[in-house]
Amino acid sequence: MERVEESLELRNSYCRLSAPLRERFIDFLRGARTLPLTYDPFFKAIFDPRLHPERLSGLTSSLLGIPVKVKEILPTEDRMLDGESLLIMDVLVELEDGSLTNVEIQKVPYAFPAERMTCYSSDLVMRQYARTKSLRGDKFSYRDMRKVYTIVIFENSAGNFHRMPETYIHRGRVAFATGLEMEFLQEYCLVALDVFRQIPYAVDRNEQAAWLSLLVTETVEEAERLMTEYPWLKEIYEEIAMLRQKP
Repeated sequence: MERVEESLELRNSYCRLSAPLRERFIDFLRGARTLPLTYDPFFKAIFDPRLHPERLSGLTSSLLGIPVKVKEILPTEDRMLDGESLLIMDVLVELEDGSLTNVEIQKVPYAFPAERMTCYSSDLVMRQYARTKSLRGDKFSYRDMRKVYTIVIFENSAGNFHRMPETYIHRGRVAFATGLEMEFLQEYCLVALDVFRQIPYAVDRNEQAAWLSLLVTETVEEAERLMTEYPWLKEIYEEIAMLRQKP
């Protein structure tokens, strides 16, 4: 607390926090807890595609179930078709094959309903259409278009997610009830971290479980256990710990 009082800016920021977040902040500074990576600034710091493209590539690959490699980060702000509404995405990247992927972190389920997911996914399609047509010019063909993936990671998911207590990742795409096969551009991946937390820790040891465990870790003890099972996470936890020097 003496450290907090030394800086007027830090003290004012601290006073604006809710009681649980104040406690979490102090616990972090004294080395008892880790940072909540489901908060946008911390997630972006750890998974910054410009600094650590391999991390975002690893997380995205494990969630989509296909090998992908992040090529570059794209502007996250865009005007909607009406020219007025501003659509702001969390992390927007282009993959090596030209596909676009938007990764959203949501703390409350009602903030990102199906209607909003549809708008974000549609915006990805139009962004890619505009870019591809500009690059290809008269040679443009709709077959030049690539997939767009909308990934939404919920810290707290809606009630319908909990009707399937053994499933915490839901992948979806356009499908016809008749069984007609057509390959559409838009695909979705929804992750319920609160459902993941309720499944016994050692159910499945794989890269996907490691990334999701990283996102839900709260105590240093949990972090130490994870580093034992997944040594490659040590670098990330060390980066998190270094942030104590600049609270």
